[in-house]
Amino acid sequence: MDDFKVYTRDPITGQVTLEVPNPPQKISGLDKLVQVVILALLNDPGRSAFYPTNGSGIPSLVGSNISSEDQTEVLAEISSKVDKIEEEILDSQSDLENEDPSERLREIIVLNAETGVNIDEVLLELRVVSESGEEINLVV
Repeated sequence: MDDFKVYTRDPITGQVTLEVPNPPQKISGLDKLVQVVILALLNDPGRSAFYPTNGSGIPSLVGSNISSEDQTEVLAEISSKVDKIEEEILDSQSDLENEDPSERLREIIVLNAETGVNIDEVLLELRVVSESGEEINLVV
């Protein structure tokens, strides 16, 4: 079954935006892996009846009691949530065979996490690495 792209990425900044390109585009390869990572990052546990524990929980951090002045606290909290989705994605891919190696995750590396201009904004810079060795940097 084909998947369709639901994000755009600025080629210069790496900034990711959730939106369906017009016209809709089929997605495969590294783009498909990136989409899996983005959607997992933006999901909170409890939102799926089939996978109630899946999701990073990062959206629920908005308004939580994390000091915006202590960047190490922000980085530590987000890094642990990224580790969680990395494990979830790797577990979900363990049963798949014959999938394109560029669509399979090797690792997610947190490069930076910082609060944005607004108090409720966190900018997360990641590197997504596929099993085929392809890499892409994202800002979510």
